Amino acid sequence: MKNGIVKAVLRGATVAYLTDESVNVYPSQREVGRVRNLTASRKGRLSVDSDGGSRFVPFRENSGSRYTHLFATENGEVMRTRKNLIVKLVLPLSIGRIRIIEALWSQVREIENYIKSLQENTVWK
Repeated sequence: MKNGIVKAVLRGATVAYLTDESVNVYPSQREVGRVRNLTASRKGRLSVDSDGGSRFVPFRENSGSRYTHLFATENGEVMRTRKNLIVKLVLPLSIGRIRIIEALWSQVREIENYIKSLQENTVWK
């Protein structure tokens, strides 16, 4: 994150908590004009207390994917997280209703066969 932006915000700011659940932070008037044409973006979690206090905790960077890819079909994939098995199919609307149904059935069969091929005592750690 660009240090100039962080310093400008930390020296005093107005925070607006909007009804659409967005949060806007405006630098104090004495900082306006000191930092120009910079934009920084960071993914994270913002927690807002009932008294208006808030904390922003950035997500870790370069920590790897939350998904482990297990199997792929022409239009889909099977992935897992620590707690869930995820089956994802993405079919283009342009192929038409009948071909969507055919692709759905054939790829679900492929995924079913993959899951059947796993050892019966597979441990999903």
